[in-house]
Amino acid sequence: MRKNRPSCIVLLLVFYPCLSAAFGTSSGIQSRRFFSTHSSHQPYHKPKITSYAQKKSSERDIFTKETGIYLLSFPGLYNETISKRNVHVQKLKNWKEYCLGDGGVYFDQRPKALKALNQYICRYLSVRLQEELEEKCYGRIESVEVAVLSTCARFEILIAVTRQNKSSNNEIEDVTKSIVKEATINAIVNQIQLQNRRLSYRIQKLLPFNLMDRPSRIIQGKDEHKERKDHKVDASLKNIIADKLLVFNENDEAIKRMCLIAAGLQDRPIFRPFSSRDAHIMQQLKRTMEGTVSLKNDSEADWVESSSSTFCKIIFDASLQSGKAARSPMTLPILIDLKEQSNGADGPPELSQEAAEIAKSMAVFPIADNCISKLKAMQSSSAINEIQSIANSFRDEEARKLAKQLVHVPTMELRQGKSVDIDKLVMDMNAIADKIKSQ
Repeated sequence: MRKNRPSCIVLLLVFYPCLSAAFGTSSGIQSRRFFSTHSSHQPYHKPKITSYAQKKSSERDIFTKETGIYLLSFPGLYNETISKRNVHVQKLKNWKEYCLGDGGVYFDQRPKALKALNQYICRYLSVRLQEELEEKCYGRIESVEVAVLSTCARFEILIAVTRQNKSSNNEIEDVTKSIVKEATINAIVNQIQLQNRRLSYRIQKLLPFNLMDRPSRIIQGKDEHKERKDHKVDASLKNIIADKLLVFNENDEAIKRMCLIAAGLQDRPIFRPFSSRDAHIMQQLKRTMEGTVSLKNDSEADWVESSSSTFCKIIFDASLQSGKAARSPMTLPILIDLKEQSNGADGPPELSQEAAEIAKSMAVFPIADNCISKLKAMQSSSAINEIQSIANSFRDEEARKLAKQLVHVPTMELRQGKSVDIDKLVMDMNAIADKIKSQ
């Protein structure tokens, strides 16, 4: 045993560094680590801890969620006589009645074709918004909702676009409105031109009636690209439709117009609350609401169709409530007198006008205002959560308390639908924190 002692010592000296390195027990390695850390010429600095507010202020990437409501109306389709109607407007009317029906009879329902048109416009608009807004760093499009209202007296398109904006970006609203208008017009012009290339469409226009609900009449997907190979956009058709189109881009205007349509008080010669024909708009609105299409932008930047809409449904619910309230004698006692003095569906013009004004002030506008307030509260929730999380991010207790006091008034303003400069608010909170730190 003693004879092997030198060889054991040699083996131990050879393999000990390897074993100690494997099990982390080498004093030599520890000393080298210590030397490499503290012998550097550059002094060691502890990482500076910044608050969430300071990080947001430096990155300038504060986003708020907003939803724009747009109502596109084509009043020239039915407000002008056929002799005065432009030939391109007549093309639009023929296409609408061929695909969606004229809406003049109770059993002429085209829910499948209506759904197909909503899907086409929604997808077309989603792609355009994503290309124009996201690629230019205006923000991120979260969802797009489209609902087409097609009746015997009107053709309206309700669109809701939800986006995440940089709080310092003030021009995105005008850009979004321009894209919505142009993309919707292009989508409709494409459908009209592609249908005019079909022999079946040209033959069907000559028939006195057409009651079939065929979603295939709305061309989309591969069929659209196939039929558009040698097809150029008709500039004159596009310009005429754009000229006749009315765009209500203010949320208040769009919502009030929808409520007035449901109540039979929008662009109508006389208020007829007891007319079953005028009340048919309620059934048409329900059918339109059921056909609403909503596309949501998932995390992989792909558009997925949602089972239900959010903002369009809220607007349609308010519209239906307005239509019921405007025709209810329980809500409007003047309707009892109007019914007693009415001749068939029409009452005395003066009394009908008075009833219409009372219906607007007591039934329609209060419901519309409640809907507007609800949408404003939904839109302001993301901004409120953002500024409150920033205020709570300060580690100093006094700074956190003062920041919460500072965001109280802006929070109330956001709930009232007012605009707030969140970038400036964050800078003010950081200034308070720096002042407390320097004391």
